[in-house]
Amino acid sequence: MAEKSKSNKLVTIVVGIWIGVCVGAVVVAAVIMFGPSFLQRGGVAGIETDVAAPDFELVDLSGNIVRLQDLHGQAVVVNYWATWCGPCVREMPMFQKYHELYSGKMVMIGVDQEESAEVVKTFLQDFDLNYPILLDEKSDVSKAYQVMVLPTTFFIDQEGILRYRHVGYLEEDQFRAYLGKLGVFE
Repeated sequence: MAEKSKSNKLVTIVVGIWIGVCVGAVVVAAVIMFGPSFLQRGGVAGIETDVAAPDFELVDLSGNIVRLQDLHGQAVVVNYWATWCGPCVREMPMFQKYHELYSGKMVMIGVDQEESAEVVKTFLQDFDLNYPILLDEKSDVSKAYQVMVLPTTFFIDQEGILRYRHVGYLEEDQFRAYLGKLGVFE
């Protein structure tokens, strides 16, 4: 019996070490991929891109087609999210607030990743959102934007240039700073 107990303890220790190594590897990979700011609050602090935003054409929850090129001349915020993503859901009231306050100066767009219209509509019944929610059911646009983590938010200027990519949860002060850099408050 004592022999079996020692064996169980050894297995528990080995499994614990293995889990620790795996978690450590994920953290190291994230730091390598996104830089040390990944470990700070609010995800990765503003990765500047300064490239033309890939154009997209997605369907909203009413079946209407939305094209990025049609929004030229306005600052555009594109937030990739999913119903199962807790941080994504926590950001939504903030996005709604700024959509209402600055609708003439910016366009807020939520892009749900890999879920059906039915799933998203059912999920959003408890929310009072009126900014456009688009569906990227096959992740075609997510791939074009290289979205690997949810939430990820992109900030596109009035000329269609992708200025910033924020990976992870977005604090309100960070969101305001990005909008300020796009000239939304001027």
